[in-house]
Amino acid sequence: QVYNAVYKFKDGNREVIEEPRALSIEELCDSISERTLFVGDGVNPYKDKIIELCGDKAVFAPPHLLLQKAASIAYAAYMANESEYLSPEAVEVIYLRKSQAEREREERIG
Repeated sequence: QVYNAVYKFKDGNREVIEEPRALSIEELCDSISERTLFVGDGVNPYKDKIIELCGDKAVFAPPHLLLQKAASIAYAAYMANESEYLSPEAVEVIYLRKSQAEREREERIG
């Protein structure tokens, strides 16, 4: 599975097309109907498969912009508020599934 969300930017504003989710690469590519920029640590392992399944609709960020960076998170937090930086407490982390340690613990204790 690949973790993904789909956004569209228009006039400097972000529109959520698909909320964060986990899908197979096949399901993700099936859901894409227009040119889409792929970023993140899943691009390199899946790049050939993305090209095979999405064809010309797949666009890839250059290596220096491919992965998230602390400065990008800070900028996103600033843009979310548009006039001042958000406090660290206001930044929300989204977990789509339990960690491996949590899953293994649950298996052990039943």
